Amino acid sequence: MKLVYSKHAKKRLKQRGIAEFEVEHILQHPISIKNLPEGLEEAVGESNNRIIKIVFDRKENYIKIVTVV
Repeated sequence: MKLVYSKHAKKRLKQRGIAEFEVEHILQHPISIKNLPEGLEEAVGESNNRIIKIVFDRKENYIKIVTVV
């Protein structure tokens, strides 16, 4: 499925040194996924020995990445 990154998410990726391929990997192989308010979801995964959290909104034809922590 296509991923669309918000401006905020792109900024956070750059600030935190996280690559888009890491986000894709975590979304495909999460340690856990939980539902958040307002219909958002949070995927947690590991990449390069660090835990990464991805807040996203699952749409009909794409996934919008809201932020990455």
